[in-house]
Amino acid sequence: MQQEIALRPSIPHDIGGTTIKISSLVIPPTPALLTSFISDGTNVALWKSPHLPTLQCPSWKDAKDLQCELHPKCRCQPAEITVRCICEDHNLVETFHTSLVNRLPVRRPWISFEEDQNERDRVSVKAVIPTLSEAEILLSMKGEVNSTVKEITDSVCKVNNAEITGCYQCTQGAVAHIECQSQDDNTMATVICEDFTFSIPCSPRGMKSSLRFNFQRARIHLSCTVSCGQTETNFDVTGILHWTRTFYSAAEKILAGESNIYNEVDLPDIGHITSVFLAWYKFSLVVLGILVISVIAGYFFFFNCGLRIALLVVRVIGNVILRVVRTPILLLWRTIWKLRESSRKRHTSKNL
Repeated sequence: MQQEIALRPSIPHDIGGTTIKISSLVIPPTPALLTSFISDGTNVALWKSPHLPTLQCPSWKDAKDLQCELHPKCRCQPAEITVRCICEDHNLVETFHTSLVNRLPVRRPWISFEEDQNERDRVSVKAVIPTLSEAEILLSMKGEVNSTVKEITDSVCKVNNAEITGCYQCTQGAVAHIECQSQDDNTMATVICEDFTFSIPCSPRGMKSSLRFNFQRARIHLSCTVSCGQTETNFDVTGILHWTRTFYSAAEKILAGESNIYNEVDLPDIGHITSVFLAWYKFSLVVLGILVISVIAGYFFFFNCGLRIALLVVRVIGNVILRVVRTPILLLWRTIWKLRESSRKRHTSKNL
């Protein structure tokens, strides 16, 4: 039995005992593909003005040959025998070189513009859309179970601790990559991480799986259990998720008509930010305390022992200088004295 239904966001649709509802919907940023660009032949920038430049040329060759047309945007009013006109003019140099925020590559959460210089004569622009249409559908089913098929295995499965990466309060969510290893044959294991439940394959050599989560907080520490029989083993999933949304990008995306998610504007994890700030605050206090203690200890050391040490250093330096100066003077004096003694002896011997 096949049936086509039209769903609207946040409006549930009942089919028998099944309720289907779209909680969020993301559409491709097709209006952003109409963006205009300006280029000097090598670099490219966004053209933010709603009006085209005054001087317009059909091609690069026409621009070199000055075969262009003027399209002034002026408002004129008569004034007796003259006409006063106010014309709009755009400074292309300022738009291209000064406003670096418009220079490519320009990356937004929903679209990116990059330069494509594969062609020799001109530079083209490549638009990259990370995600196309996305919808989050909630499916609620009510029914009666007539029969069940149960397969019972009693093996032991183990999973090592894993790190979770990704973002919180975002469509992509977070992911943790794990590897399940069973004791005997290939089997299926049940993983329970608080409110999340998964079924993953296990083998004696180990089989890799990905666990996907959606969180509203940044700091994650999950205590998980894995079992493929009656025995349960524990492992932890930890990590710090990133905040990818900004108020500016959310408002710009909504105003541009590129998203109709009703929970587009969300606040970051204030608790995590506060804990990080307090951690750095405590570290700063410890460093400041050590610095104060060092200054006080140095102060007391200088006034108690510093003067003695300074005097001792001055004495040592003075003795060294005195000896350096005294030694050549003594040598010179002894030399003169010996010369005088020898001259006396000669004079005495001559008189005899």
